[in-house]
Amino acid sequence: MANTKTYDTIRALVAEIAPEYSFIFANVNMANVRADDAHFPLAYLEEMTGATYAIDPYGRVRKFAPIEIYFLRRAPMQGEAVGRDEIRAQIEAEVVHPLILALAERYPTISNITADYPPALFDDNDVGICLRFQIEVEGGIC
Repeated sequence: MANTKTYDTIRALVAEIAPEYSFIFANVNMANVRADDAHFPLAYLEEMTGATYAIDPYGRVRKFAPIEIYFLRRAPMQGEAVGRDEIRAQIEAEVVHPLILALAERYPTISNITADYPPALFDDNDVGICLRFQIEVEGGIC
């Protein structure tokens, strides 16, 4: 149940920051199927597949989860590297940078923020950024 709150918060932040992005949530095995019905630009939140636990100074167990969210735009077929890089710069400006700032405000313990440029994930010629980070799961204090 705690993961659901975290997913809902991230979905709401993306919707506020970049309302033109459709949003899907799925595990990696079903992402291609779910994306067939989605429109681009697309935000795709990967299912949490693990967690880290820590004990705070009060003796409570806290749960932290790695998050992966992809932001994708369609590119012209056979696009060249410069064109793909321009699309990634657009994605960074319109959603990645604002989301990192919003997440840092909402989750002060956010850490390990990285970004990758994955190859096309779906049948379309998509270009994207995979944003990875770790946050404390909402309701994750045991």
